[in-house]
Amino acid sequence: MNKKSRIHAVTTGVAVLCCLFGFMACKPQDKSKEAASETVQEIKKTVVTTVPPKRVPVFYSGMQENGTIEAVEQVTVKSKVSGRLEQMLVHQGDVVEAGQTVALVEHKSIQARLESAKADLVVSQAQLAQAKVTLADAQKEADRYEKLFKDGYCTEQQLTQRRTTLRTAQAGLAVSQANIAKNKASIGEIMVDLDEATIKAPIAGVISDDFSHTPGEMINTDTLIVEVVGMDRLYARVNVAEQYVHRISKGMKVFISLLGDKKGPYEGSVWRIQPTVDTATRTTRVDALANDSSAMRPGMFVTVFFAEEKMENPVVLPMGAVKRSNGDHFIWLMIGDKAKRLIVRPGLKNGNETAIEDVIPEGARVIITGGDNLKDGDLVVEANHQAAASS
Repeated sequence: MNKKSRIHAVTTGVAVLCCLFGFMACKPQDKSKEAASETVQEIKKTVVTTVPPKRVPVFYSGMQENGTIEAVEQVTVKSKVSGRLEQMLVHQGDVVEAGQTVALVEHKSIQARLESAKADLVVSQAQLAQAKVTLADAQKEADRYEKLFKDGYCTEQQLTQRRTTLRTAQAGLAVSQANIAKNKASIGEIMVDLDEATIKAPIAGVISDDFSHTPGEMINTDTLIVEVVGMDRLYARVNVAEQYVHRISKGMKVFISLLGDKKGPYEGSVWRIQPTVDTATRTTRVDALANDSSAMRPGMFVTVFFAEEKMENPVVLPMGAVKRSNGDHFIWLMIGDKAKRLIVRPGLKNGNETAIEDVIPEGARVIITGGDNLKDGDLVVEANHQAAASS
């Protein structure tokens, strides 16, 4: 090989090596450019949070107040007789029926009084029978002397004596009759005492307090024996500020919510409205009766929503999802990965929610945050999706 050929071969080899190194150096740069391009595209997507549109059969607007559950029927049972407590048959938490015996007062002394009164009645009845015989005899004698005096066979003094005897017999009969009435009244009173020695629950319900009574203790009239709460009919008691009372009417639908309860709220209605305002609190008492009170207990803290207006079959959205600009109300939708502006007609509001009547496209989600500077067609991405991609 001559010198010229060797130079050409070396030059060609160097060129090949340069191309090879150049290709290897350029390949990572292409990947970097591609990654950078993708990053630019991701940066152009606006991060948003969305919720699916929620359509409900009925949406209510109104006002909400705090209240307390109370029972329509709550009775404190007192003893009507004095004596020793013989038996305490129920205790706190027990379920009782109306007329069920809850306690017994020792009644031996009452029974003794009853037997004595019955004996007195027997004596009075015997006296009455004798008084009737005496009266009949006196009447016959008086009638006979009336005739004798008329015919001139007796003196006026003799007739007067017979008339006096008749009046005495009549008075004796009246006394005997009065004694019998008195004896019967006494027996009736003792029978009442005997019956009241058996203390009964006046209503069906639950024993909320047994006042820690124990058999053998002495009790008097008006001693508290038990407290019975009827659990079938419970209501929410609410004190409403005077400036809002005009918004409430009897029979208005309400929804009662219990703390920590996931089954509610429970429907009910306004049962009664106090006609006056408490001058100390400037509130009026409103009672709302629950349709189903099985999950409620007297004394529970509740919230009561008074339903003033209703809207049927609307879409319910968070309040912040509805925007306003140039007199128009609108929402931002996320359809696929693009934003779309939709003009809407807002309806009723309730707390943090608002209802609209408009139709939302199938599969669209409502943007609730991140849509302040959007334009139609802007690329958007869910916040949780972006976080997942970053990790």
